[in-house]
Amino acid sequence: MLQEVLRASVTLFVVLDVVGLIPIYIALVKSSSNKVMDLHAKRTTLFSSLLLFLFLFFGAAILNYFSISISDFKIAGGIILIIIGIKFVLGLRVLNSNKYEKHNFAVVPFAMPLLVGPGTITTTIILVEKYGYIIPSIAAIINLALVWFFLKNSRRVYKVLGNQGSDVLTRIMGLLITAIAVKFIREGFLI
Repeated sequence: MLQEVLRASVTLFVVLDVVGLIPIYIALVKSSSNKVMDLHAKRTTLFSSLLLFLFLFFGAAILNYFSISISDFKIAGGIILIIIGIKFVLGLRVLNSNKYEKHNFAVVPFAMPLLVGPGTITTTIILVEKYGYIIPSIAAIINLALVWFFLKNSRRVYKVLGNQGSDVLTRIMGLLITAIAVKFIREGFLI
């Protein structure tokens, strides 16, 4: 069970890519005090948690309601993950930070769609299909704790990584996301 929790946690961590999103987060909170940053970190983590657990527990029911098989979802989700992975690898930003109000970004765009977007939703539903509810729930809790930690300490993490280090890490995550996507598509055709 420990190996499955580790595998699910790493998969979710790669798809969430909270470390790679730190430069965007810093751009959104750059003039904020530490107290306000803590509030944003808590709000973003709370809304991400609600969304992640919504799809963790009800994602399969949503698919069933629309008569979408898990194979169909794996293929469609894999295609979306490939696009996201390619954007990360090529360094294409998915967000213009000047477009959003500084007080309102914890939900949109940060919790949804940057953290809990199509890739995370797809991955979560597939992890539930593969492992049941317990292992993905533990992986989600671990990752949400990491989201809170990295957002709360984003200035320190950014000082360590710098813009270049964060970009390199994002590109590595993009390669891993693309590989996970190919696996999802292959599994979708085999089911």
